[in-house]
Amino acid sequence: MNPKVISAVNQIVELLQSDDIGEKIAIATYPPYDVPCSKWSLPNQLLCLIAGTYDARGFRQWKAAGRFVKKGAHAFRILIPRIVKTVDMASGEESLSLGGFLTAPVFAASDTDGADLPDYEPPELPKHSLMDVAARFNVSIDSIPYQNHIMGHYSEGMFGKRIRLASPDETVFWHELAHAAHHRIAQADYRSRTTNQREVIADLTAASIGALFGEKLTTARKLKDHLSRHSKNPGKEALSLIKIVGVLMHGIINNTSETAAA
Repeated sequence: MNPKVISAVNQIVELLQSDDIGEKIAIATYPPYDVPCSKWSLPNQLLCLIAGTYDARGFRQWKAAGRFVKKGAHAFRILIPRIVKTVDMASGEESLSLGGFLTAPVFAASDTDGADLPDYEPPELPKHSLMDVAARFNVSIDSIPYQNHIMGHYSEGMFGKRIRLASPDETVFWHELAHAAHHRIAQADYRSRTTNQREVIADLTAASIGALFGEKLTTARKLKDHLSRHSKNPGKEALSLIKIVGVLMHGIINNTSETAAA
């Protein structure tokens, strides 16, 4: 694999195994800044934050914005999908698939000069508890006695979709809401995941929600354990986990009462 691709992926894996991952995902997903990189994939947005910027662009993009890259500035790399075209020899039909990644150099806003930059003022954070999101997902919420060390549980079946909580701790609810969102928004992905993957995805999503409310949840140890014990390709697994967490965060945020009413 291209050394530059390996370097970029390793940065994402390292971030995924730190307790800063929730905050970084929250910054990237709620709400996006009005800059080109807000439309990039979540892994690439995280590479921007790792580089210390909310706004990064290629040389020509900065030029089109009326800015120029300062002499001596160093680029950092983002991931670019390498699409491979294959032809079915029997039918002659063409299909496209992901054949890996390349990288492209981009520069942080601080490494440029020229026309005025956009306003990077942080957005106001939400003040809702997200109970309304569960309602929009048609998920009922009720309490259960604490037993067998189970603090909460999400299920879907003959009684409908349910979040059952044995704790008033909001972080438990966030975790179970993440399961509900995963099942609602990306059911095919949800079905394809192992139980351990689902738990890791729920932990990452809960940590990202927590960051919106000023709570820092610890996920590092569980992520390190998952990538070392349950993944043959940590880089590929990290990209896969981050991608689906980004989808769930957008889905949850877009279903809050404030967002839905806007």
